[in-house]
Amino acid sequence: MLKGRIVSLLRLRQLWLVLALVWAGIVLFYSLQPSVELPGLFRLVQDLVLHFGAYAGVSFLLMLYSRSSAGPVKVSVLSFGYGLGVEILQPIVAEGRVFSWYDVLANSLGIASGIVLALFIRKRIFNPKHDVV
Repeated sequence: MLKGRIVSLLRLRQLWLVLALVWAGIVLFYSLQPSVELPGLFRLVQDLVLHFGAYAGVSFLLMLYSRSSAGPVKVSVLSFGYGLGVEILQPIVAEGRVFSWYDVLANSLGIASGIVLALFIRKRIFNPKHDVV
């Protein structure tokens, strides 16, 4: 019974969109903070790992929202554009921040990983063969 309710909740597309927007907002907030004001944890973890994880999360959640056959392409373009825009804004808005092609590369690898993971998981969550009555 509980498993059926969880599956029903996971099938709510709006949930994935809201989570994606919240996560993208968190990424934006911390990306535009001056480097000296970032929490200590962020300075301990490699910057490129943070970029990878942040954009893997964005693309993963957007991919779970998407039901289009062109979803991976749309999510890739949207996530990449978002990441590039944030990267361009950093030196303008945040003191101590610079544009970095390495960050863009880490974002891109995270986007690709998030999409692949979401496609794999989406088959399990939304596959009618696994429905619980």
